[in-house]
Amino acid sequence: MAIKLNLTSKEILNNKFSGVPRGYSPIEVDSFLDSILNDYRLVENSLLLSNKEAKEQEEKMKKLKEENENLKIEVEKYRNRFAGFENDTNVNSNNIDLMQRINKLEKALWKLGADPTKI
Repeated sequence: MAIKLNLTSKEILNNKFSGVPRGYSPIEVDSFLDSILNDYRLVENSLLLSNKEAKEQEEKMKKLKEENENLKIEVEKYRNRFAGFENDTNVNSNNIDLMQRINKLEKALWKLGADPTKI
């Protein structure tokens, strides 16, 4: 949500009024404008901080989306890899031992620089 301010705090500070013979007290006007200026500076600073925080959050969200997509791909790889085990109701210790051996061999291949999914 972008807020477009008509004046900056510098413009308020540097604004000069023309003299009027029967006008307002310059001290009262100055005091009032000083309080407006202080409020305006707070709004400007708050807006700058909000914009900075929004950009940081957008960057974090972008990174998390990328990470999420990578994890989805990885989960799908594992689903495909273990699809045959879902229907097998005869899980025994022999199957577990084989999976552990396969896992160790794949890790060794990765260390050697070979991609076990391409073999």
